[in-house]
Amino acid sequence: MPTFTSTQVKVAALTLRTSLELDEIRGALAVDSPNHSGRDGGWRSADDTGSNINVRNGVPPQGEPSILDEVGDFPERVSARYYFWRFDLDENLDESDDRQYRLDAVDVLISEAAGDFLLLVSSQETKLSNIEHGRVTKALLETLQGQDPEAEILPGSVLNMSRNDIYLWLTRKASVTPRPDIGAGVTVRDVAGIGAEENRRRAQSGLLRGEVDMQRVSFLSAIAEGSVLGPAYVTFAETDDKGRIWRFSARLFLNGDFGLMLSKSAFRDLLEPEAQRLESVQRFAYRYIPMVIAAYRADTDWGTKDRDWLIIEKQLELAERYSALARIHARWAEYEAEQPAR
Repeated sequence: MPTFTSTQVKVAALTLRTSLELDEIRGALAVDSPNHSGRDGGWRSADDTGSNINVRNGVPPQGEPSILDEVGDFPERVSARYYFWRFDLDENLDESDDRQYRLDAVDVLISEAAGDFLLLVSSQETKLSNIEHGRVTKALLETLQGQDPEAEILPGSVLNMSRNDIYLWLTRKASVTPRPDIGAGVTVRDVAGIGAEENRRRAQSGLLRGEVDMQRVSFLSAIAEGSVLGPAYVTFAETDDKGRIWRFSARLFLNGDFGLMLSKSAFRDLLEPEAQRLESVQRFAYRYIPMVIAAYRADTDWGTKDRDWLIIEKQLELAERYSALARIHARWAEYEAEQPAR
C-alpha cells in the first residue's frame, strides 16, 4: 500500500466518529508503536526519513505521530503512518527467515469536520472505498477503542459531492472564457477522462478520453442522452501572490475519494517530489473539493434552470449538427426524393 508521498497516490475519504479530541487521538496512536520482533503493526511519524518501506525485514524509524498546525485552508490535523510487515515469498529464503516479510505502510490524516472527523487514508485500490475494510482502518479502530469503545469509522465523508451533475457543472466552468472563479482565485482549468454511463435500460459505460468541452461531439451526445457522468480528471489552477500559476490535477470520485494525476500538475517552490504529492493531497482534501461543493450548492441558477437549459441547448445543437451533415451527404437529394410527402 502507498503513503501520501508515494509516486502513485489514491486517497480514501471516510468519517471517524469518536469522543476523543485531536490530541487524544494522537496520544493513543503514539503509544501503539510497531513491534519489529513480533512483527506487530503500529503507528509512527509520517516523515519519510529512514522509512525503510519495502525493505525485507525492515525496521520502522523512530518518531511519533504529530499534529500539524492549521495553515490557511488546511485545518489542524493528526498526521500518522501505520507500519506493518507483509509476507513476500522469496523461494531462495528459508520459510522461517524474517526476510520473507517486507515493511509496508499506510498514511492517515485526521481533522475535525462537521462534528466528526474527516479521515483520509492513502490507498492503491481501484475502488477506493474498499479501504474501509482494510488493515489500516481496523488497526486505527483497535487503537482508539482502547480509550473510546464507541469509536467507529463510517463510509463517506464531508467530501461527498452528492450529485453526478457536478461533473457537468465542472465542465461548464472549464469551458467558459474567461474561466469563472469558484472561490479564492481558484478556477477549473480542464476536465478530462470523464466516465459516461448511458441512461438506458441496458446501461453501457464508456470513457471520454482526453480533455472534454462543450464542443466535443461525444460529450454533447452524453449530455443529450442524459448519461450519468463521472468520475473525471479535474485540474484546478490558482495564481499566488507573486503572479505564478499553480496547477493541481486528480481523478475525482463522487464520494470524495480521489487519485492524484501528477503529470498534469505544475508546482512552484516545491522541489521535492514527496512534498509535491503531500501538498496535492492536502489541497484537494481541504481546499478544492470543499470549494467545489460550496460553489456548486451556491449556484442556485444551476439547479433551477441553467442545467436543464444547457441540456436542451446541447440537444438542439447536436440535432442541428447531424441534420447539416445529412444534407451535405452525396446522396441526400436521392434520399429526399424517395421519402413520402409530409
